Amino acid sequence: MNRTDRLLAIILELQDRKHLRAEDLAAIFEVSKRTIYRDIQALCEAGVPVVAMTGQGYSLPEGYFLPPVSFSPDEALLLILGSEVMVHNFDADYRTTTLRHSAAIPSNTFKYLCQ
Repeated sequence: MNRTDRLLAIILELQDRKHLRAEDLAAIFEVSKRTIYRDIQALCEAGVPVVAMTGQGYSLPEGYFLPPVSFSPDEALLLILGSEVMVHNFDADYRTTTLRHSAAIPSNTFKYLCQ
């Protein structure tokens, strides 16, 4: 996983959980704690309001979320079709991914794609 992907993934992990320690994030992403410290610093410098709490780890303020991603109808169709193939051949994690992608697609585009 490259750094940009990891930074986004860290934000998503922090959105899903109340607190994560550097050790936890390092284990999730299979990197060193020092790398996580640098990543958290980069997120802060980019304007992500990461809060560090001694003994508890890192968190994001309640209600913080990333702005929605916009997909063209063709991009959305590819995401949904690809996700459906993965869901039928792999595990429930891909179903969660499909739901997240679906949530990022405008409702009129999603209805069109489901026809």
